[in-house]
Amino acid sequence: MAGTMQTQNGRQLFVHLGAFPKFVHHYVTAAADVNPSYETILITDQHLPISDSYKTLLLDEIVSHEDRSKLHDLLTLSGFDHHFRNGYWEKIFTRFLALRAYAKKFPAEIPHIHLESDVYSWLTADLIADIFNNKDETSPDSYIPVIDQNNACPSVILSKNSYALANVCDFVIQNINGPYGQTDMNILSGAINAGILSPLPTTVESSNITIGIGADSQTENQAFVVFDGAAIGQYLFGIDPRNNKGLISPGYREIRGGFDPGLWTEWKVSECADRVKRISFVSEGLTGVCAVVHIHSKITVGTEKFPLEQFLDSANGKLQTQQSFNVIAFSLYYLERLRWKIRGILKKFYSFLLLK
Repeated sequence: MAGTMQTQNGRQLFVHLGAFPKFVHHYVTAAADVNPSYETILITDQHLPISDSYKTLLLDEIVSHEDRSKLHDLLTLSGFDHHFRNGYWEKIFTRFLALRAYAKKFPAEIPHIHLESDVYSWLTADLIADIFNNKDETSPDSYIPVIDQNNACPSVILSKNSYALANVCDFVIQNINGPYGQTDMNILSGAINAGILSPLPTTVESSNITIGIGADSQTENQAFVVFDGAAIGQYLFGIDPRNNKGLISPGYREIRGGFDPGLWTEWKVSECADRVKRISFVSEGLTGVCAVVHIHSKITVGTEKFPLEQFLDSANGKLQTQQSFNVIAFSLYYLERLRWKIRGILKKFYSFLLLK
């Protein structure tokens, strides 16, 4: 592993395969900086410069070629398109191979947190401890945000230890082409029904985790902690530009989960009792704060180019929503559409030859 760390109280695990855009380093570094008592590890297939904030671990060091080949064959048999977005589905499921391999190779009775590489995290050791301390004794040892009854989003997976995280990954891999549906989010939803995962709160109404607002806050200034699977990040910062003709357009309303962040008000950056600044909002008279936000638009929120306060002002109606353009995403969007058109034409051509 590259990088040097001291003994830690937990682990934060990222997996990113393929090209290494700026946002990955941005969000991995942010998670490491806000939670320094945890070891932060990025598993990748790229040789990267050493970071002062996190360790890197090469995928080949923990996942065998044989296991990756078996996964490839399984995805082929299950009907996945290996050409979609340059191997998107194989990268998605290889992530679970990597997390499982790491958890089994380096077992430990400390919390293991998986964060996707486009997630802005304000998780701290104390906040994670509060989550596990609030857990029912009979509930599973891993948590995940839910989008709807058929989809759970691994923007963040909180596991009490390495064994619990490995158990989640085992379930995902074993149920590819299983009864729960085809995508990783379908299978993770099935893991909730199977008693392997518990839902994390995505709204103030569903949250029993609180934190003080203000550095000297007392119990009367408590806010409810929420975890974003998709809806908050898509509303504040836009959807993946690969799904939007290359456009980064804040204001998208994802309402599959039965709630609409577009109805929430008073978006701002608030300093919490642990002196960490987080996004806060008001819903039905209750204050919420975000532990994580899923930045689907893949922009580097909090930089000079994408200042956080500007997006929050737009959500509050103080500024007109600004669109920006991602040339690479625009190209990928239309190349993907062109590929499917060519594929359709070829299918019709082969069918015509067979009929003759």
